[in-house]
Amino acid sequence: MRTLKHLLVALGALAAIIAVVFGIGLWNFRTRALHMKGEMRLTASKAAQAMKDMEPHRAGLYLAMVQGQLKQLEGALSLWREFVPFLNSVATELEGAHGLANASAGIAQDLDFLKRNGAQLILTGKGLEFIATLKRLRANIELVAPTANKEEVYTALSMIDASVAWLDSPETQNVLVLFQNPSEIRPGGGFLGSFAHLSLNHASLTSLEVQDIYDPDGQLTSKIIPPVALQKLTTNWGARDANWFADYPTSARKVARFLEASRIYRDRHMRFSGAIAINVNLIGDILAITGPLELPQADGTTLTLDAKTFVAALQEDVETKQSKGIVKQATPALFAKLSSLQDDGKKALVLAIGKRIANKDVMAYFANPVMEAYMQSLGAGGELYPTPERFPGSYLAVVYANIAGGKTDAYATQSLTLDETLARDGSVTDMLSIERKNGGDVRTERWYNTMSRTYVQLLTAPGTTLASLSGGYARDIKSTIDYAKAGYSADPDLAADGGKATFSTWIDIDPGETKTIAAAYSRQTGLTFDAEETPYSFVFDKQSGIDGPFTATFHAPQGMIWKESGTDTLSYATDNPPARIVIPLTVVRP
Repeated sequence: MRTLKHLLVALGALAAIIAVVFGIGLWNFRTRALHMKGEMRLTASKAAQAMKDMEPHRAGLYLAMVQGQLKQLEGALSLWREFVPFLNSVATELEGAHGLANASAGIAQDLDFLKRNGAQLILTGKGLEFIATLKRLRANIELVAPTANKEEVYTALSMIDASVAWLDSPETQNVLVLFQNPSEIRPGGGFLGSFAHLSLNHASLTSLEVQDIYDPDGQLTSKIIPPVALQKLTTNWGARDANWFADYPTSARKVARFLEASRIYRDRHMRFSGAIAINVNLIGDILAITGPLELPQADGTTLTLDAKTFVAALQEDVETKQSKGIVKQATPALFAKLSSLQDDGKKALVLAIGKRIANKDVMAYFANPVMEAYMQSLGAGGELYPTPERFPGSYLAVVYANIAGGKTDAYATQSLTLDETLARDGSVTDMLSIERKNGGDVRTERWYNTMSRTYVQLLTAPGTTLASLSGGYARDIKSTIDYAKAGYSADPDLAADGGKATFSTWIDIDPGETKTIAAAYSRQTGLTFDAEETPYSFVFDKQSGIDGPFTATFHAPQGMIWKESGTDTLSYATDNPPARIVIPLTVVRP
């Protein structure tokens, strides 16, 4: 009996020791799990931020860390789940988390792959791989959908579905690339001297045609009345002058319709499903990445184009009518170089295009509404900000059009200064100063060193009333033909106001001269300031192809302050605005 009693005590003590060790181990596992859960949450948040910053490679590195942390936790869990049945549910949750991490990592990997190789796949005939990557991306997004923002997931899936349907269509997709020359500025960004027509079949580039814009215009039989400001320059409207709208989607549709009406494309029953506009300065950026182009000439010589000489050579070719067709020669050669870029070059190209998009030097339009909405969400749509009748703020866009002023915009500089006062009755008064200099006197070429003649439009919120406009002049333009008798049609887009109040003037500036336009205007916002805080906003849309300083000062209603500055005055200044400035403000009552 005594031996049995000692044995039972020993067994009890052993059981107690085992229980304590087991409990401590379980507690340590719980502590470690909670710690790793926190680490994973932090790492996942860093991955999410990297995705928002459009850096999928960095996001993939963070997600790989999450996967490693999950594996460590799973390894520790496998030891305990055999002894503690309720941990089986934890294992199920971990398996789900692991699947979620794998899907997230897959999304990051595919996005990074497309970012680095997407253009190359399309250019080298590997479009099916591009489409397959999009489909895989969609599947992984569906897996993470329950844990993600529903609106963002819906947008992503809708965009991928639209893109796959468009790219994988049995029909050839035709896309325009519009080469805009900001040296001769136009409302849409620059004169369209040349364009490229790309044909895509299952996301692979099957043909590339580069043409002078005058070729299809010469085979245009339709007779459309041009904008009044152009009627002394041309009697008939065509694709060359169709980027007349600061709202890029409107300009893109107009250029495409004119081209489709030309016999070159009409006889082929061709329709364009998209139009990408690029400022020719982007080509200089690309040449800095790819290296110079060596273009053999008909006389046996070689024309070398690099980042510094391309634009100047283009201007000389156009103005002297040497007919080298620089854009026509350079475009396929440039595409060939782009298709063979290495990783460093691809990364540099993505960064260069991103900067140009932010500066409104690259814009894209698609007839498909889902794809078009996505382009706009990326800031690449070039659309003007919508301003309803009762817009609770103010809006401004200054739009220039070079009308027979040579290529003087290559050396023109401009600065904008705005002083805006909001009154207690809800009215807003603006004083705008536009200073512009013709710097063409630094060059000897006649297309630079000549008078700059510019048609200037001020686009403001609807309901705005102009009080004064000085520094420019009103130009009386009378067409040389009677459009009604000649059977011309009016274009309805020219009569539409685009939801903006527009005021215009002309300004002629000799080489080396500086002139200033001053405008005063006002409108009623409808704001009452009855609440403690009243939201107010200012929006500025930049014109594609135009750079220069912008300064604005905002004055709160008398006796009130801006929440953002803590005073009755708030200032904003930039050496060069982005594509759009949105300044959200709040009026605070004392």
